[in-house]
Parts: sequence; structure tokens; C-alpha cells
Amino acid sequence: MPHARAECQARNGPPCLTFSPFAPYRTRRSGPVFQLRRRTLHPRGCMRTGSGEGHRVLVVDDEPHIGRIIQLQLESGPYDVELISDGRTALERIRSDEPLDLILLDIMLPGVSGLDLLEELRALPHRRETPVIMLTAKGQSTDRERAGTLGATDFLTKPFSPRKLLARIDEIFRD
Repeated sequence: MPHARAECQARNGPPCLTFSPFAPYRTRRSGPVFQLRRRTLHPRGCMRTGSGEGHRVLVVDDEPHIGRIIQLQLESGPYDVELISDGRTALERIRSDEPLDLILLDIMLPGVSGLDLLEELRALPHRRETPVIMLTAKGQSTDRERAGTLGATDFLTKPFSPRKLLARIDEIFRD
């Protein structure tokens, strides 16, 4: 049975809940092993209170499997992750006043490109200093140069190691 506890309070609504069920998985050499998986559900209008244990990370990637891998990797650490799969929705989220500590941004997105999103983001006063890691399947130097000119913090070419990404994110938050 999962354990739940109140984490924060939503405006005029229910509290956010953290569920910590033990999820079974198998390894090649052994039988079932159980791993603690933590998930926090934030209702619409959530106002986080308390220690704010997790950094808020926005992942914008149109490939659902890559976005989900990144989300699972980050949520296993001290990160609260929001996943968006298209440029227009990401643009709305970036323009909002809700806090973000880091943005992982794919270059090729439907609707609005990642480079256009980065340019818009850097024009917003409340997002100018937000670290952005660009992710792309296109390893072209022109994309890398433009991302650097627009103020990207880092640039990773797919396929990349999720551990390498996590290490880079940890490094950004240590600085």
C-alpha cells in the first residue's frame, strides 16, 4: 500500500500528495527487487510551501520516450519535473510567472522551434537567468553556435547518456 503525505497547499483546493510505492523490477541475475519510487501530484494552482526540496525542471521534447526517460531519471533525484511535448504549450509555460529552475529544450519541436523558444525566453526579464540545456538529434555546428549566441547553458546531442545529463544538471545547481 502506498504511503502519502501532504507536501504543499493548493490555492483554495486539496493539498499536493507525495506517493511512495515500492515498484518491482527484475534484474538479469536475480529475482524481483523492489525500488522506492517517489511521485508528487500537484493540483492546478499549486503553491509550494516548506523547504521546496526539489528543483523545478521543465522538459520540452516532442519524442515521448525520450521525455519520459529524462523525467524518470530526474524524478529519482531531488527534481520536480514538468514534461511538455510541443513548442506552443512550452511558450505559454515559459511566459507564465510560475517558477522554473532549469529548462531542458529540444531544438526540433512542433509549433515553435526550441531555438525560437530560447530567444523568447531570454527576452523575458523573469527568465533571463534560467539555465537552459539544449537537446537535439541534429549535431550541426550552426545550431550549437546559435544556441550559444542566444544564451544556452549547455548543448547535448542525442543519443546522450541519462547519467551524463543528470551529472550536468547537478553541476549546474552546485554552481
